[in-house]
Amino acid sequence: MATVETPAGLGAALRAARRGKSLSLNDVAAATGISPSFLSLVENGKSDITIGRLVRLVERPDGWTLERQGGDAVAADAVVVAAGYDAPSLLATIGVDLPIEKEARYLLMSDPIAERLLEPLVVSAERHFAAKHLRNGRVLASDLAAAGDPQVGAPAWRAHVKESVRRFLPVLEYVTYPIVVEGFYDVTRDHQPLIAEAETGLWVAAGFSGHGFMIAPAVGRIVAEALLDGRRDPALESFALDRFARRGSLAPELQIV
Repeated sequence: MATVETPAGLGAALRAARRGKSLSLNDVAAATGISPSFLSLVENGKSDITIGRLVRLVERPDGWTLERQGGDAVAADAVVVAAGYDAPSLLATIGVDLPIEKEARYLLMSDPIAERLLEPLVVSAERHFAAKHLRNGRVLASDLAAAGDPQVGAPAWRAHVKESVRRFLPVLEYVTYPIVVEGFYDVTRDHQPLIAEAETGLWVAAGFSGHGFMIAPAVGRIVAEALLDGRRDPALESFALDRFARRGSLAPELQIV
């Protein structure tokens, strides 16, 4: 196997391997969870891939040390842990208990359809149903109450989607969903995120319970202002770590998509 020494060389090698297997960028994105746009940047030598697994946090008098798998470490003045359902195990290394659970979620996907059938995302909370036509042509649909073994439950989930489509979205009536995709949410007891300074200079932004993409820009700004300017947004009170110990302080989010 040839040695790859530059981002451009890596990108060319990845592109050749992908094309050798007759895969599109969207195919690779669906299999890896990496966005097509980032994969394209890597293939064109405009971005690089850095892989490192953080295994432990160590507090220092002037900051934090992040110990990575393989023995190397990185020093930082401040750290933001945004590791989803892996955040609790990481914070446990310094004795911080995060009330975040890993919860399975399931999506049904169609084969690619060229004609645009649906815009934008459609959600029926009372029917625990959601559907969207993705940019890659696949229609995504979900029984939001789906749980258990997909080998057993998928027929019932498809039946629920079919009935919901019949009632609300007849334009999708003839779409089939041969693909079942399993993913995981990082959920808290009240389905609200944890955005808090767990220790001095150590922030947590996790437990988004399915709302991460929607509120990520605001969360990034709030945390950045707290770290750089010392400004504490009033919203942080609602997302504090100690709210679970305060009587009557939980306001559960009911819309989980």
